[in-house]
Amino acid sequence: MMKRMVIKTEMDGLYKGLITAIVCLLLSIQVFGQDSPKPDKFNFAVNVGYPMGVYDVPNLGFHFGISPRWRISQFFTIETQISYTHARYEREERTNAHDGGQTNSYNAIFGPRFYLLPESKDLRPYVHTLIGYGAAVDREYDGDDVLNYATYGLYSFSLGAHVEYKNKFNFGAVLEGAYTEIIVKLGYTF
Repeated sequence: MMKRMVIKTEMDGLYKGLITAIVCLLLSIQVFGQDSPKPDKFNFAVNVGYPMGVYDVPNLGFHFGISPRWRISQFFTIETQISYTHARYEREERTNAHDGGQTNSYNAIFGPRFYLLPESKDLRPYVHTLIGYGAAVDREYDGDDVLNYATYGLYSFSLGAHVEYKNKFNFGAVLEGAYTEIIVKLGYTF
């Protein structure tokens, strides 16, 4: 009985944190989108990707994220990300860490992005460090063929290295999520 109460409290905290992050994101879109002196100071990207567990590669997986960002200077940007990652693992002997099942990860994170080359270059590598709220729900079989559920974290992060092409396309890899995964991403900026 006590374990259910703890999980419910963690999920309530997650929901409050996600709602707070979404409200802050919408307010920042309203404020930064209207008051910016340059029309390209605020924009957003849509990213898709493939998750790979730190120890296992899922049989099926996908990542989808929206990343609004606000340009501070040509080398520094504040980035926000709201994303969902799904990974399904088959029950096979070749897996190292996951015995079959699936993982769903939710993130609402923000932080700095640092460009390594000026805006005049077509190819611009950058790195980011994002932190915020996130949770993962893991459904995994144990040795007795019982499907166990686990919820991880209320905090999430993303450490990534990317290359941006002509300020529109980006490609990169990140270490991300409450259930930490390596995600290869491809994105387009609007």
